[in-house]
Amino acid sequence: MKRPIVALCFSQVLSVVGGRFIELGIPWLLLATNHRVDSTAIMAIVPLVTAMSALPIGRWAQRKHSPQMPSQAELLQGAIFLTLVVLMVTGALGPIAVPGLVIALTLVAIFGTVTRITLTPQIRSVFGRDAMIRVSNYLEGSDALGTIIGPVLAGLVFSTWGGKGIFGLLVILFLGSGVGLRILGGHHADTNVRSLRDAEPVRLFESLRMLIAPPLFTLSVIDWLANFVSIAVVLDMVLIIARHLHLPDMATGVAFTLAGIANFMVVAILDRLQYSRHFHPVKTLFIASGVSALGSLMLLTSGTYYGLAMGYVVLDGGMAGVFVMSGAMRNMVTPTDKIVAMRTGITFSNQVVRAIGSLLPGLLFAWWHGRILLGMIALCGLALLALVWYGRSALSEIIIKTGATQQ
Repeated sequence: MKRPIVALCFSQVLSVVGGRFIELGIPWLLLATNHRVDSTAIMAIVPLVTAMSALPIGRWAQRKHSPQMPSQAELLQGAIFLTLVVLMVTGALGPIAVPGLVIALTLVAIFGTVTRITLTPQIRSVFGRDAMIRVSNYLEGSDALGTIIGPVLAGLVFSTWGGKGIFGLLVILFLGSGVGLRILGGHHADTNVRSLRDAEPVRLFESLRMLIAPPLFTLSVIDWLANFVSIAVVLDMVLIIARHLHLPDMATGVAFTLAGIANFMVVAILDRLQYSRHFHPVKTLFIASGVSALGSLMLLTSGTYYGLAMGYVVLDGGMAGVFVMSGAMRNMVTPTDKIVAMRTGITFSNQVVRAIGSLLPGLLFAWWHGRILLGMIALCGLALLALVWYGRSALSEIIIKTGATQQ
């Protein structure tokens, strides 16, 4: 298990750093080149295109599934950013910056969807159903490490080399991520590939129906709330720090890096807890939801950079636990022949939610005030906590039925 998990985590760290570069670098580039605040709404393209392409890609992946699909998709994303570097160096991107970025983000979203949908069954094939909490914890730890490195590195690169530096490093990051997934693909079980190909074709409405029916409904709503909060708060923080507090881009990077450190601590705690006799996934999910709700209230009531940074650290640390536990439980209770359908449905629905979360910050900030969105985020945090509390008995019963509860 050692070599595959190292390859997966290596790829995940680079992919998360790349994601942070995209989330922060492109809004910074637009604001630095005197584009309007609401131009940052183009960031909604990635989740929107991902949602629209999830079904056809899910069907295609089910028929043509290959262990190297995730790797090839990462390499193609690297090629897209290499093209942007060439266009910036030659000066051709300047006059068409917004449409050029729209096209690039559309292609990145399509290939990112290929990675997202095809990697989930591959992970379970390599590591097995019973290792899902452990693997999810490793992945969240990789996310945390990427979140520690990514924001500060993005701030340094952007302040030194501008957009060319951001896009150039993205080429390297996606290349490295592709290499890691290629190594992981070498450990893929052929029997699982045949199982996926023999499964019924993915249908969007059936995939969505899976998510809104037992045993996945509560976990799906948790995922939707967590995804909205996690994307909306990032863009809102970028705009508030840059335009209301008038602080440099590095200040945003520092806040997000501190959140990454908190994520890493959460993952370390979860890694120790899962081997305890008293560990229970649902109780852990409730605690994580409570921490994230507290962080959202801290954000809403703070008017200073330090208060906002601390609130974001608490919120993001709680969300790390929410994503680990809800994702692991969802993978546990989904039958192998339904996992691509589940992944297609959750990818589609999550990305619709993330598209809304990407659109709102720029629009609300331009028309009213960034704190309106912080109020919405606080309401979502409290709703998430209430949902886990009222659904705790049903979730515990699901875990017990699948035999997945770890004592």
